[in-house]
Amino acid sequence: MRFPHRPVGVFALVLLAGCATGDQAGQDERDRTLVLLDHSDWDGKIADALTKQGLKVAEREDRTAPPARYELSVRFGARVDYCVLNDSEKYSSVTYEVRELETKAVVATVRAAGWTGPCLVHWTEVFDELAEKLARKLLGSAFTPGS
Repeated sequence: MRFPHRPVGVFALVLLAGCATGDQAGQDERDRTLVLLDHSDWDGKIADALTKQGLKVAEREDRTAPPARYELSVRFGARVDYCVLNDSEKYSSVTYEVRELETKAVVATVRAAGWTGPCLVHWTEVFDELAEKLARKLLGSAFTPGS
């Protein structure tokens, strides 16, 4: 009588590979969580764009937020245009600087120029571009929705 060793072995390997200790799972959560330091009118859009890329945003005062490894500082350059139809604005630059919470060492900086929202013929948002760039630097690749 012959036993199906290969299928059982492959199944066991897949099962064990999917297991993670609490430390491993927690570390991954910390690596994906950013504490937003600055406050602007665009915090909601910034958080939404980062969340779409697989990152989490917490506010410094939020005691119930997951533990974070990084802090995010957002700086706006000069406002170069505004939309007459809504509150969208165009900035010469928007910079995200990410530092480790414990050491304050800068681990990533990304910058882009553009609109904060749609206006007439402009449909892209600078926050989406920045979130994708930041995800590539912190996570190694941009997040693909549905994966």
